Amino acid sequence: MHVVIHIEGRDAVPVRAVLLATVGNVTPQGLALELAKPDAERRLTAYRCSQAGPVPVRADAWGMQHEILTGIVRRFKRE
Repeated sequence: MHVVIHIEGRDAVPVRAVLLATVGNVTPQGLALELAKPDAERRLTAYRCSQAGPVPVRADAWGMQHEILTGIVRRFKRE
């Protein structure tokens, strides 16, 4: 099974695979934070696959995900 696809001339992997491929060097909230950066600052872009082809996910869509993941981590640490 191949998980690498080509988008705009570059190799791409599913967002979930980034966490597995980095062997613990990237946290889910860290990845969401990187994807939430403005276009000029971020090094990664997430794409949503649609029938028309890959569509970039806007950076502002990741800000709430980062907040949710950070909240989960805080709650686990408290408990």
